[in-house]
Amino acid sequence: MPLVVYILGMTIFSLTTSEFMVAGMMPSLTHAFDVSVTQVGYLISLYAIGMVVGGPVLTVLLLRLGVPNKKALLCLLGFYAAAQSVAASASSYELMAIARVVTGVAGSACFGAALAICADIVTAEARGRAASIVVGGLMLATVMGVPMATIIDQQWGWRASFWLVVALAVLSMLLIVWLVPRSQGVAVVSLAAELREFKNRHLWAAYATSALIIGATFAAFSYFAPILTQVTGFTAASIPWLLALYGAANVVGNSIVGRYADRYTMPIMLWGLCTLMAALTVFALWGEYKAVSVGLW
Repeated sequence: MPLVVYILGMTIFSLTTSEFMVAGMMPSLTHAFDVSVTQVGYLISLYAIGMVVGGPVLTVLLLRLGVPNKKALLCLLGFYAAAQSVAASASSYELMAIARVVTGVAGSACFGAALAICADIVTAEARGRAASIVVGGLMLATVMGVPMATIIDQQWGWRASFWLVVALAVLSMLLIVWLVPRSQGVAVVSLAAELREFKNRHLWAAYATSALIIGATFAAFSYFAPILTQVTGFTAASIPWLLALYGAANVVGNSIVGRYADRYTMPIMLWGLCTLMAALTVFALWGEYKAVSVGLW
């Protein structure tokens, strides 16, 4: 597997760390901006809105202009680093909110460009494995990135965590400049042809299912820190390790389910949803007990 594939995975790791790390630093941000926990939670939602709405629009624009994948990724990472710098320097909640939307837009488009480059530099037989390594940066962010950002927040303040992501994005840019081969110009895409694909009702069913499952999971994850400290009674110092435990469970679950997903798709979906509903219900009823909380997370 080319080294470049792992560099692209590190890029996704950087972006996803920024997306999720607000969940681990809610107490610091509520104090810094003098806002409620609910308003800090909106910072995660705003990032997601940027990804869902702005990301595809920006991606289509780049495709329409025929920008090569390498150049597109470098421009997007530069845009991302600039917006993340604004977030790191923000003196008001409103400025932070705007910066989160912009980083979400850039981050979503970076995902697409990174996977496109990945497909270009490996053989057709290795694309699935290469793509799993790139997207694996997302899983690694939950195990290492978010806990690391939380520890940095507790030791040096929330701004240091945001500047860390800026540094990682810039490092990714430098490595991509040096190591990623020059991309050929891409064919100009017909927007009408792309939009016609959305007539497929099965595609919308898959979108809706994914949105509801991920939404349910991250609605709980977003308030991980305040729930476990204010309701369950864990100390703030234990939050990074609990976040790392959650991330490790993600990696293990993804590895096990991924092995059988093609063969047993619907049973896995059904039992997975039942397990998720049961876990969230029990957590809502008995979240004040430490053993129950840790087990369900």
